[in-house]
Amino acid sequence: MERFRLYALSVVLPLAVACFATAASIACAQEITLPGDSQKAATLPRFDVAAIKPGKIQKPFIVGYENNPGGRIVVTNFTLMNLIMVAFDVKPYQIVGGPGWMNSDRFVIEAKPPESSASAASNPANSRVPLSDEQRQMLVALLIDRFQLRYHLASKQGPVFLLERGSGKLALQPPKDPTSHPWAGVQQHMAGIQGGNISMPELAKKLSDFLERPVFDKTEITGSFDFEVKLGESDPNGPATQEDFTALLITAIHGLGLKIIDAKGPVESVVIDSAEQPSPN
Repeated sequence: MERFRLYALSVVLPLAVACFATAASIACAQEITLPGDSQKAATLPRFDVAAIKPGKIQKPFIVGYENNPGGRIVVTNFTLMNLIMVAFDVKPYQIVGGPGWMNSDRFVIEAKPPESSASAASNPANSRVPLSDEQRQMLVALLIDRFQLRYHLASKQGPVFLLERGSGKLALQPPKDPTSHPWAGVQQHMAGIQGGNISMPELAKKLSDFLERPVFDKTEITGSFDFEVKLGESDPNGPATQEDFTALLITAIHGLGLKIIDAKGPVESVVIDSAEQPSPN
């Protein structure tokens, strides 16, 4: 039951307290742009320095990553599953196989790119900015080098959702703060949905986390928006099943003047052939 009550309000994964949510990035979850398998990854850029340590169980329990000036990243209490999600920019349902400890053992990582890299010149507005393509490539290389990750990509037709414009009036407002970090989330115990300074492609990608299925934006609506839809009094127990949650979320989306359509489409996966505990620093 608890899984249906904990949802991130951010499009990217911030450094968060207590509960880890499955969203890690805003890039397209349906398209993987990294090498098709680990054997073709020799030319990937590498971090100049990278330290990996076991995670710490402490209070408050902090899970997340920071993207700091100079391209330096700090990862706190991530599992290998979390690391793969960020590195490949995928959702949990796009990761197949892997060792049993992939979802349990946690790690702390600090990594710095070489001064010659484009990432070294980065100066993100805040530490919650998603990793650049180059940083993600470096993270993939780190997983290959230190975790002995071996993988290949697979693609097949599967169930997806399409986010489309509905027939009613759009309940979308101009953002109050156009410079704020884009976010979208489900209100506690599924009483509704709200968001801020978020575009339709970003919303579709966020919905794919909640609906556990790829969501493609077909609205052709441009710009970023604030919105809030309340479905009424919240149920203190939350939705009983994922199917119940999906039905409620689709109803909330209809309240925005949008609609969710069942469809078939490409679903890409990262297939984990093998992985080992990380090598010492």
